[in-house]
Amino acid sequence: MAEYRFLDDARWRGLCFFGCRIPGEKMVFGSCPSRDCIEGIADGFVIKPFDPQAPVITIPFGEAEGKETYHEENTDFPYYPTAKAFYMKHAGIIIDYLRENPEKKVVYSRVLTCETRKSLTDIFETLCRTYPMAYVFCFRTPQTGLWIGASPELLGEFSKQSFKTVALAGTMLAARGGKWSDKNKREQKIVADYIRNILSTAEAKHIYEKDGEKIAGPVKHLITEFSATLPDDVKAETIIEQLSPTPALSGYPQYEAIEMIVEHEAYRRGCYGGFCGIHNHPVYGKSCLWVNLRSMRINASNQCAIYSGGGLMPDSEAEEEWLETERKATTLLSVL
Repeated sequence: MAEYRFLDDARWRGLCFFGCRIPGEKMVFGSCPSRDCIEGIADGFVIKPFDPQAPVITIPFGEAEGKETYHEENTDFPYYPTAKAFYMKHAGIIIDYLRENPEKKVVYSRVLTCETRKSLTDIFETLCRTYPMAYVFCFRTPQTGLWIGASPELLGEFSKQSFKTVALAGTMLAARGGKWSDKNKREQKIVADYIRNILSTAEAKHIYEKDGEKIAGPVKHLITEFSATLPDDVKAETIIEQLSPTPALSGYPQYEAIEMIVEHEAYRRGCYGGFCGIHNHPVYGKSCLWVNLRSMRINASNQCAIYSGGGLMPDSEAEEEWLETERKATTLLSVL
């Protein structure tokens, strides 16, 4: 489709840009020179890296003209895939730690690498067609590099004081029947309790919860959908920044889990595990921010780094966790 060519054109012209498709909504695109990006949450396409200390970047709505002298940033790009021996060793260390601290959780990830000859247009279009219920996104800034993905996990949808979010955790093959394991149920409970606590602390009213399952490509997850009304003196943006990264992407307690991640992963996550999305779009009439997962980073040579992770618990088995990351990575591998 011609409208998708916006992404490749903006990349060729050296601009900061974004494109996204929220399930059930029209696609939105935008671009600007790097000097026009805004630090902090503003009206536009918002990007927050995984690191809680990293600044938020907003690409304002609109479309830039002309070119900019800008080359894609390859700093911190993970050129090498995570070896299975490395993953098994470090996942085992974390699991041993969790068996001594059973109330905690750590989300451990790995990187798969490949090259692609496909354009952003083709990848984006295929993701939209293949995953109609996923949030499909693509963006690039000098600070973040170029990312594209199809996320199943809403972080926050809000308009005025109305607020929605989800707890999404626990994973099994979508085609598999039977009951969810206790490990998956506990993993989901940690995330749901985390959200309940944040909403309760904010004194949110009319909190409604709905439990279920969500299929995301070859796997499915446990999901609890939350809706609430925030007090007049509480900003939804504040809740968003408290939620991220959720225990589904970092672990629990948050800062202890992040310390373990930094120690045992062989790369920096960048935007993986953070969030991105539309803030105050005039057509949508709402803000929709989604967790950055089922995603990959692409460098200037069209090398791809696909990020895939899973929640480690005291009863986790490293081999099964490795296989889970394989299954999750097929969301992107299947379109490359």
